[in-house]
Amino acid sequence: MPAAAHPQAKFDPIPPDLDLESLVDSTARFKWAQRVSWEQIQNFGASKFEKLVLIHVIQGGKPLIIEGWDAKLPKDLFSATWLEQTYDKKQENVRDIVAGADIAMTMGHYLRSMKRLTNQWTTKNFRDERRQRLYLKDIDCPKEWHDHLQKIIRPSLFYLNDNNTTHEPGSEDSVPAIAGDLMSSLPEEMRAQNLMCYIGHEGTYTPTHREMCASLGQNIMVEASTDANGEKAGSSIWFMTESNDREVVREYFLSMLGHDIEIEKHFAQINAWKRANFDVHVVEQKAGDFILIPPLAAHQVWNRGTRTMKVAWNRTTAETLELALHEALPKARLVARDEQYKNKALIYYTLKSYAEKLRSIDELSSRGGRQYVSKRSSHSQQLVKDFRRLFMLFTEILMDETFATKEMNVEFLPFDSCITCSYCRSNIFNRFLTCKHCVRHLVNGVEDTYDICMECYVMGRSCACMSDLSWCEQWSWPELIDSYEEWRAIVIKNDGFIDINESPAPVEVARQRFGRKSLAQICQESLKRRPFKDIHAESQIVLLSDSDDNGKKRKSTRHKKEGPVQRCHVCCHKDYSYKVHKCTTARCEEAYCYGVLYRAFDMMPQQVMQDEHWQCPRCRGICNCGGCRRSGNTKNPYTPKNTLLGHDTRRVADDRSVEALIDFRIHNLTWLKAAGEESRSRDSKRMKRLQEAASNAKASNAEEMEQVDHDIANADSAPPPPPTWEPTAPEANGEPIPINDSADVTIVEFNNYPDPALFAQRIGLGYYDVDDALDRILFDPYQMPSSHDLKIDEPEMSEHFRKSIQAARRRAKRLNDDPEYIGPRSHYKKPKTQTMPAADFLASMDPALFDETLQPGEPAAEAAPTATAAPETAEAQPDSEAHQPVLRHTKPTRSYIVEEMEVEVVEERVQPKVRPEPLPETDLVPSIESATIATPKTPKTPTKKQTKSGPVASAKKTPKSLVRSAKRRGRPPKQPKEDEDTSVSKEEQRPPTPETAEPASPVQSAKRGRGRPPKQPRKEEAPPAEDPPTEDPKPTRTPPFHGRARGRPPRGRGATARTPVESNPEAKKASQFMSMAERMALRGRSFRIGT
Repeated sequence: MPAAAHPQAKFDPIPPDLDLESLVDSTARFKWAQRVSWEQIQNFGASKFEKLVLIHVIQGGKPLIIEGWDAKLPKDLFSATWLEQTYDKKQENVRDIVAGADIAMTMGHYLRSMKRLTNQWTTKNFRDERRQRLYLKDIDCPKEWHDHLQKIIRPSLFYLNDNNTTHEPGSEDSVPAIAGDLMSSLPEEMRAQNLMCYIGHEGTYTPTHREMCASLGQNIMVEASTDANGEKAGSSIWFMTESNDREVVREYFLSMLGHDIEIEKHFAQINAWKRANFDVHVVEQKAGDFILIPPLAAHQVWNRGTRTMKVAWNRTTAETLELALHEALPKARLVARDEQYKNKALIYYTLKSYAEKLRSIDELSSRGGRQYVSKRSSHSQQLVKDFRRLFMLFTEILMDETFATKEMNVEFLPFDSCITCSYCRSNIFNRFLTCKHCVRHLVNGVEDTYDICMECYVMGRSCACMSDLSWCEQWSWPELIDSYEEWRAIVIKNDGFIDINESPAPVEVARQRFGRKSLAQICQESLKRRPFKDIHAESQIVLLSDSDDNGKKRKSTRHKKEGPVQRCHVCCHKDYSYKVHKCTTARCEEAYCYGVLYRAFDMMPQQVMQDEHWQCPRCRGICNCGGCRRSGNTKNPYTPKNTLLGHDTRRVADDRSVEALIDFRIHNLTWLKAAGEESRSRDSKRMKRLQEAASNAKASNAEEMEQVDHDIANADSAPPPPPTWEPTAPEANGEPIPINDSADVTIVEFNNYPDPALFAQRIGLGYYDVDDALDRILFDPYQMPSSHDLKIDEPEMSEHFRKSIQAARRRAKRLNDDPEYIGPRSHYKKPKTQTMPAADFLASMDPALFDETLQPGEPAAEAAPTATAAPETAEAQPDSEAHQPVLRHTKPTRSYIVEEMEVEVVEERVQPKVRPEPLPETDLVPSIESATIATPKTPKTPTKKQTKSGPVASAKKTPKSLVRSAKRRGRPPKQPKEDEDTSVSKEEQRPPTPETAEPASPVQSAKRGRGRPPKQPRKEEAPPAEDPPTEDPKPTRTPPFHGRARGRPPRGRGATARTPVESNPEAKKASQFMSMAERMALRGRSFRIGT
């Protein structure tokens, strides 16, 4: 759930000088947790102590603290000194809570740094977010500690104990009894190792959470720092709730704080606990305190002092397995929290183990004597009860995996407890669905298959294919049926009678009594209803721009859906038929989409699909839509019972996954607001309803709880008074710093809250219940949700998965292609997406080569233009045509493309745009090279007057398409002086001969510049005497000059005038179809385009 979309309570640390006793005494809802001493436990006896744990902790749901274990823990073993000496160089991952990352650090380095990490916190900077909070958590417990704790702690409470009567597993002297931890029933390679150690300093904490899979938690503090040696006394503060208040606590965190307990990321403020409408049990855990944590009870821990060292583990019992299947696992599946305890496999293997124990009890009882007494013992009776409870759970599992019609192609994979759901990461016991189209290969060559559990597929979660999935199973179905019949006979034998309603029925009868569709049957129907999307097929997707042709922002519209559609009764939008559920009432044609049923009516898709005779909310008279309210069809509009803030599981789920039926990221605050329940209040209707249910659950167990309290009060040793530990204030300059009151340390700036006048405009701002009380709950500053957070997307695959599919297509295409086959290739070059203009190969050429009007005898170079003439030139620059490229400022603005020959443009394919129309042959001007090939003809020596007017006359004769009327860029060309001798020598006037043509060509090229543009012949006009110029209505101008070329100018440029050469018709025709390379070869030079 993004914080921008839903306001959330902020993290507010606990000050180092908190007076815990005064806090508990001044808060009505705060209570000290029940404490018993180690001596009292010894006086209870084994059976009485087990009854105490069952009634007080498991059924009553209250925490229990057993103190005094520090006397049984040797100081030379359970100490930081021993741990540093023994495991000094062992590398562990230290959790940086602020950064949310792990830091590799050795055990010795962390233990030596704890004093410095603790002394950084004072009463003035305990809210500093830049300081580190390093917590060494979830590390393996040392074997030496495990062996000693196993000897002193009762077997019924210890880790992986398979018998409550002995410490040693499999002892011959033990009486058959239930296991202290059902995890011991699994094979050793399938067990979850959860015996962990936690070492923390001042400021480290564990967020509010519940034990995984509704298991029982055990936590004992084996060592803590004292006030000696410059250290601060260590302890841990626990805020704990009761199991019966679990729904009230969850709703309080969702509606009041904006957090979900299942996420385990929020540490609640003290003010949030003080304002709670349920009892909060407070514990100050010191060295030797052993805490028993109830299942499904929310709690959080805060460490104080220099050092706290704890050992923790979890136990699974028959009662916790029932809670796990019905409550814990469905909630964990919504947030895609991984399942580590393999609960369904635990049920199966525990039934096998208990069946063997019951057979051994029957054999011993048949012999008589001492063994016969053991059958009537409390351990044997508890074993029979647990076996029956577990068998009923196994029946539910088996019925949900029963097919409606026989599946022919079912792949068999032997069970190894390693197959997990690709979406919710839960452990799969037997049947599941796998997609053959989404298999990908990892770097190490292992196939990464996409496996989905039946629960997730019913919810609409799957891969992007959505259908055409294959069935797999890990157990032989006849083998499971045989085990069911065998265990059913044991249950009937232990009962001693057969009852039609109470006794377990055969498989076929049990399937008919199940009363709803099985998960396997729903999956079979969904595979037929949901369409198959081939992710490997090329899809033509038309992406529209964000704006229309007029530049206005395009209005967001729904895409037209192809295929069978159905209109939802509430949202009135047509959606795919597999996304809506139709009412089964005879005369009702209404249908509801699964998203509306989930958010407005608290109905999961599985609950709706399992009912073969499902009635819609309209037929039941509880529809809360606006149309039913106005028409009067609704007698009692339904109000959602819980707050849903939405969960974004894309970060933890497989990247190939989609949600086809419901977008679980969307909240239901809109529906709560319509029902008048949107405001943040502890006295809302839904909160009162949950409190009433919790009170009824507590009342049903009140008598047994009173009996347990009476037994504890009448024990030999009286319970000690509440702890009276007083925090030691740090000293400054030899004087103690005064300790502030607990209310003063929580005051923050009031400007962090938004304006209350904007509450009605923003959904979710009801969390900001601003008041002036000192114990108000602090929230992070509100941020408007982005469009990405509010966007409701259609189910689609992730970008990473999409790119991986495209890469697979390319690899497959390369493998299928024939390497010897060379097919036709397209010459179309894909345009680049960069914003900068593409580099032109002509940019490195001399701009002087592009001057078409430069005639022989014209000065080749003039003075450089000044900066003052540039603005005038830019204003007079004409607009270029659309098919002509824009040149840089160092190039001429006059186009040279229109003068290129069409044939040469096609050969080089330099400009793949619209070709210009070819000019008439009479308008083409022969190049200089053509004159060298033609028959020599003695030209007339031009006079001074002809030399000056020659270029002008030539420019007048040039067609209008080749002459521009605008000014050239830069300074006008320099005019020759009147007294300057512009005539050429007789040697230069001599017509060229074949012997002198090649030597003269390099000289002329050196005078002209660095070569010529590609495929561009130079034009020349006929002498004025042969073709007099025509009158042009436009004023004449001097021929434009191309400015200075790139780089250093050639020597002697502009000092020598060129001699006009007469054109030869035969030479013109011969050179018309010559390439640039041939022309340059005649001149003794080489030319190459590009690099």
